Amino acid sequence: MFKPIISPPLIRAAAWAALAPGVKRWVNFSRKDATFPMPTVSIIVPTLNEAANIDPLITRIEAACLGAALDYEILVVDDGSTDDTRDRVRCLLPDHPLRLIEREPDHGLAGAVLDAAAQAAAEVVLVIDADLSHPPEAIPALAAPILSGLADMAIGSRYVTGGSTPGWSRLRRLVSRFATLFSWPLTEVQDPLSGFFAVRRRRLLALDKTVSGFKIGLELLAQAGESLRVVEIPIAFHDRVEGRSKFGLANGFAYLEQLARLLGGSASGGSALRFGLVGLLGMALDLSLFSLLLSRGVSLGTAHATSFLLATINNYLLNAYWAFRREPGADRAVTFNRYALFLVVAVLALCLRGGVLAALTGGGGWSPRLAILPAVLAAAGVNYFGAAWLVFPVRDRRVAPELRWNLITWAVVAYVLCLRLVYLGGPDLLQEEAYYWSYAQRLDIGYLDHPPMVAWLIWLSTSVFGDTEFAVRLPAFLSGLVAAVFVFKLSRNLYGGGVARRALGVFAVLPVFFICGFLMTPDAPLIACWAAALHYLERALLGRHSRAWLGVGAALGLGFLSKYSIGLLGLATLVYVLLDRPSRAWLRQPAPYLGALLALLICSPVILWNAQHDWASFAFQSTNRLAGDFHFSLPQLVGSMLLLLSPTGFFAAAGALLGKGGIPPMASGSVHAPADEIGASADRRRFELIYTLVPLAVLMLFSLTRAIKLNWTGPIWLVLVPWLGYFLCSGRVPQGSRLLQRIHRLWPATMAGIMLTLAIMLHVLTLAFPLQLYPARSSLIGWHDLADQIERIEDRIEQETGQEPMVVGMDKYGITSRLAFYRTSVLKQRGPLGREESLNGTIGRHVVGLSSLMYQWWQLRPAVPGSMLILVDEDPENLTKRSVERHFESLGAVQQIDAHKNGSRVGTFYYRIGQWKG
Repeated sequence: MFKPIISPPLIRAAAWAALAPGVKRWVNFSRKDATFPMPTVSIIVPTLNEAANIDPLITRIEAACLGAALDYEILVVDDGSTDDTRDRVRCLLPDHPLRLIEREPDHGLAGAVLDAAAQAAAEVVLVIDADLSHPPEAIPALAAPILSGLADMAIGSRYVTGGSTPGWSRLRRLVSRFATLFSWPLTEVQDPLSGFFAVRRRRLLALDKTVSGFKIGLELLAQAGESLRVVEIPIAFHDRVEGRSKFGLANGFAYLEQLARLLGGSASGGSALRFGLVGLLGMALDLSLFSLLLSRGVSLGTAHATSFLLATINNYLLNAYWAFRREPGADRAVTFNRYALFLVVAVLALCLRGGVLAALTGGGGWSPRLAILPAVLAAAGVNYFGAAWLVFPVRDRRVAPELRWNLITWAVVAYVLCLRLVYLGGPDLLQEEAYYWSYAQRLDIGYLDHPPMVAWLIWLSTSVFGDTEFAVRLPAFLSGLVAAVFVFKLSRNLYGGGVARRALGVFAVLPVFFICGFLMTPDAPLIACWAAALHYLERALLGRHSRAWLGVGAALGLGFLSKYSIGLLGLATLVYVLLDRPSRAWLRQPAPYLGALLALLICSPVILWNAQHDWASFAFQSTNRLAGDFHFSLPQLVGSMLLLLSPTGFFAAAGALLGKGGIPPMASGSVHAPADEIGASADRRRFELIYTLVPLAVLMLFSLTRAIKLNWTGPIWLVLVPWLGYFLCSGRVPQGSRLLQRIHRLWPATMAGIMLTLAIMLHVLTLAFPLQLYPARSSLIGWHDLADQIERIEDRIEQETGQEPMVVGMDKYGITSRLAFYRTSVLKQRGPLGREESLNGTIGRHVVGLSSLMYQWWQLRPAVPGSMLILVDEDPENLTKRSVERHFESLGAVQQIDAHKNGSRVGTFYYRIGQWKG
């Protein structure tokens, strides 16, 4: 649903107009022919053994309605009370606009409300509990937005500002709020479980008569979808004074089953039990095969994957023919396509399981036979969700289609986050990551080729968690979370809460943002800062909030400490202000200039470093690139977009830029929806176009004459993520836009394909797959083994010559950086001396006259004439060049060294040992 409106002044003003007395119509309510005004609100009170509460409830309702001049009727619908509830109601009939509806017991709360709504005389109905937990004094406030036409549904909320739960313990509040989390795919309402609400009668009557569940408000929210305009009115929720609560553990399970049904899942206590039994059988088979394969000498990766896949076949057949076959409404057909979908879910579960297994056996130090248990549980969770909601779903056309998309995108986000987290310490560091780790070992306020933020974050993380892959990448993971928060806020401001949830799913699976949330490069904090800057720019330029400029300044300043390219946002902002007439007023106000000053103060360290080093870093990233060789790289730029966004994402973004499908409107129920929707849509369109096209135009112009890099366009696409989230749901795709319709049909397969590809890649780089299939001669893995062998060679030379040799990586920085990192791991047992040897004894190729970036700037242990050097490269020809050999007094033959991972050869390197002459 949409962001709740919390009793704004407009609603309070409309209340008096809506409730003002006018021409009265009269209706007979009692058996004594007493007449009462025709009601404008029908108040429904479900009861079950509420004799002690009914009198004070009716009295307080009457006082509240008369005080607000609200014409009302009360419909008490009783579900077979065994006390004197019905007798008490009958006694009140002559003196109140009251009717009693008597039903048979155990027909459910939802049925009681629907029966009463069918007999209501008013077009607006209001539901309230009979136990006095809901304050009747709030009835006029709930009725006003509906009567005035400002909303379709008003909810008495415990959790909006002004709401409260007096007398509740902290634990009870925590449990209640936790329960509401499960309804997030359905609605953005903060108190969706409230049984105190007002709505138009026709919406209740539109519900299926067989609707079940004790939270009928959820049924309304689910079946109306995002077309429902919802407001939340703060109330104080009190515990009942008299009688016993009807809520128990069974109600909790009923609530979860109701949610599952509303979201299209065949999940229930019965299916969960049957799935659990199938899972236990599969687990027994899985563990038995796993232990058997390990005992036969099969590798960890092959054993876990083989046992899992065989158990999966068993589980599919039992789930298809037994576990989910009994669920009402479940799609029971057993087809090859359904098995293929089940297999996709199984492989995703396998890859997550592999990550848990690798994390626990590697960084955690667990034994494989112990680590397999939590790994199996993680896979079981993925399998159950996939089976219940994707493979064997309940087909219910009454539920709005966007809600199913909301659930899918939340599941995608949860899976991607878990996948990234468990694999942070799995694959070996890329050369860039190891290079920035080397930055962090020589902490500074600036570096030649990048600003210092990446080094600061790695230093902070490794100071806590040590020199591990997990510690190096953890800041990227956290930066991805920060970026996701600001993407959600930006999307909610532009298109409402429902779109924001789906936009998160798009953000999670697009390759560029997945990678930036996993690999620790300057792009990781840049993406977070870029997303934050866009959020605050939208609040400043579209929302007209002057304080947002301070947020803009902070985001740009931190972004400039991450990567200089965030300056493109400054250029785009200038273009926007000049083209948008209302925004030009900011040029005459202090707020933007204060934001610019704040940005300058935050990024001053890198400016100071450049000033102290002859502006070296600024020149490296600007004039030096412009002075490079001619290279027409526009095709490579377009190709990089296809890789970063996926083909589906690329053409969807192209549709956004070309205006295919028109201008998406703001969700009608959003708190951010302006009165002038047409003008606001144009503003949003202008915002998205300028903040995409201006940075993109700069890069396209550059690509006409100079080489570009794969990752350069990455952050540019952030501003289009809300747009992509809007059109993710089929109900949003314009009928006349064939491009968007085709793209929409491709999104499910695209999301599954991206997740499969990335998950399998992470699994292969960490544990391989069955038969130990590793990429041949890959430079991505095997570095720990290579560092260990290089260290043994170094020790041998030191024993033979009495001189400690130095290791030289013969590429620009990659080999040097990764050997420095993994030699640190190998030499960990030697303590600080080993660490010092690794850091200062692994140097760059500048000793043979070639560029090695920051390695030629750092003051490492100097190589003096006569020093012994070990030259290492992947290409033997680089070790035999005359330009290299002339720097040595003597130089041994080129020798081969093979790198291994989990017993398999994964790479081949070459080395030469020589005595350096300078």
